[in-house]
Amino acid sequence: MTGNRQAFTTEEFKTRVAQVQSEMSVRGIDILLLHAPENIYYLTGHQTSGYFAYQTVVLAQTGDPQLLLRFLEKGNVDEYSWLPDASTWKRATISSKKRSPWCAVSVPPANASDWRKGPGF
Repeated sequence: MTGNRQAFTTEEFKTRVAQVQSEMSVRGIDILLLHAPENIYYLTGHQTSGYFAYQTVVLAQTGDPQLLLRFLEKGNVDEYSWLPDASTWKRATISSKKRSPWCAVSVPPANASDWRKGPGF
């Protein structure tokens, strides 16, 4: 187990991921984005009370899921999820009206696939 308070074993989560990836392959889905907290929990164990904030899981046909969530949720990943890391975003300082108030903080895991190395992942 990675998380201190995982509700299920890491093997259970990995089995769930493998089942979803198998079905993705059958249906010809290359990348799956999950946004509902219940679906995120089902594959990662990540729990949050921050339902109002954007969060997603990026799942390819192979490899572990990649969490993308707000920086403040990083502690919840460490506590509840079997995943060793997550990519996070946080509110940016607005210096001009042309600049977006949101930015992604790029923190990909060491074994990330090439598609995850783009801006914001």
